[in-house]
Amino acid sequence: MKLIVSVIALLLLGVAGFLGYRALMWQLSTTPVDLHAGTVFRDCRICPEMVVIPQTDRFMMGQSDTGRKDPVEGFMFGEDTTRAPEHPVRIAQFALGRMEITQRQWESLMDSDPSMEKKCGLDCPVEHVSWLDVQEFLRRFNAKIGQHYRLPSEAEWEYAATAGQAPSDATLQEQIGDDASWNQYNSQFTTHPVGSKKANGFQVHDMIGNVWEWVEDCDHRDYNGAPANGRAWIDDPSLPKQCRSGYRVVRGGSCISPTRTPRDRGAAPEDRHGADLGFRVARDLP
Repeated sequence: MKLIVSVIALLLLGVAGFLGYRALMWQLSTTPVDLHAGTVFRDCRICPEMVVIPQTDRFMMGQSDTGRKDPVEGFMFGEDTTRAPEHPVRIAQFALGRMEITQRQWESLMDSDPSMEKKCGLDCPVEHVSWLDVQEFLRRFNAKIGQHYRLPSEAEWEYAATAGQAPSDATLQEQIGDDASWNQYNSQFTTHPVGSKKANGFQVHDMIGNVWEWVEDCDHRDYNGAPANGRAWIDDPSLPKQCRSGYRVVRGGSCISPTRTPRDRGAAPEDRHGADLGFRVARDLP
C-alpha cells in the first residue's frame, strides 16, 4: 500500500512539475518593446522571436518580367503571370517572426503535434496544418498573450522576404542560395530545424524553403486590383467564407520543391493539410 501511495505521489509531483514548467514558458515578458526597426523581442519564453520590420512608403511588389526561370538550374518553366503586374505598396511598421512556428511552440499551446516530420525534432517547423488550423492557433495564442498576432499579409511577407531590396542576381543569391534556404537540391526532402540557415537583411530566417508559409490573403490570379496599403487582399471580410475560391496564398516554397524566389506565389485550399505547409506569425505594433 505504501508503495502505491509513493508511486501516486511521484506521479502527482511529475504532473505538477510539468504544469509549472509550462506556466513558466508562457510567463509574459515585462521588458518594454523598443519599436525601432531591427529590434528583436519575445513576448514570453516560448513565444516566437520577433523582429521589428521597418515601414516603407514605396515597396515595388511583384515582377513585370513573367518569364519563370529556375534560379539553380537556369532552365525556363514558361510564363508565370501570377507575379504581375509590378506595383507600389505602402507597408506600415510591424513585427514578424524571425523563424517559422515550431513543433514545440504548436504542441505547447495546442497539446498535440500534427507534423509528419516528427523525427526532425521539436525545433523544426510545425507542418501538416491548414490555414483554418492556424486561425485556431492564433485565437488561443492571442487569448493567452493579450496581443494581436496574425498571419502576415502577402505584401508584408514579400517585403520581409526581399528585405526591401529590388530584384537583382546578387540579392537573389543572398535570398535563395544554399546558405539561405532548404529546398529539394540540399534538404534530402525533409524539413530542418528553424534558423539553421543564414538570416536575410531584415534578420529573418527560412523565408525561402523548409515549408510553404500560409499568409492571410485570398488567392487571386494576378495582382490586378491588389490593395496598395500592404493589407491582406480579402474578397469579402463580412462573409464566413471570405475567399470566393476557398484558396489562400502560400509563399516561399519548401524542402521538397524546386528553389523559389521571394516573388514566386502559390495557393492551397484553406482546409488543406500537407507535410510542406507551415507558417510564421506577424504582430501589430502600436
